Amino acid sequence: MTGMDTRGLLDAIEKIKRERMLSEKVVDLGSFKKMRNREEPTTILIIDDDPTIRGALKRVFEKEGYDVAAVNDGTDLKNILETKELRLMIIDVGLPWVDGLELCALFRRHNSYKNIPIIIISAYGTDEDIRKGLAAGCDTYFVKPFNIDELIASVSSMLTLKEGG
Repeated sequence: MTGMDTRGLLDAIEKIKRERMLSEKVVDLGSFKKMRNREEPTTILIIDDDPTIRGALKRVFEKEGYDVAAVNDGTDLKNILETKELRLMIIDVGLPWVDGLELCALFRRHNSYKNIPIIIISAYGTDEDIRKGLAAGCDTYFVKPFNIDELIASVSSMLTLKEGG
């Protein structure tokens, strides 16, 4: 294999893995999903201008096994959108420059991101605030302070539904 480029090496490894999986009499769906997730970690985007919340959410979801991209606001997205394949977004409403509802609506109108689950998190929790979030296109709306276990469960559920499993 000398002289083989990295892509060729990765393709060869993938081919061996596929052949071994196909030779198995029974393929466990859970094992397959875990194997796939190891190869392509699920990337969650967190947009929150509060460094404490942003950092805490990043640590929590990394501990859950996700790849997490976290930014201060919508103006910091360029590099992430060019380099990451996003699977879910968690967006705070009260962002500088472009607020979270505007960002949510922009993502919903963009072909590459319109079907990605979006969770809004916000200190604004009136019925009208939640209605605005849903109208902007979010899939669910969490009011701060929120239960972190409920947020984790919501993320897991949304990603499972999105991946068809």
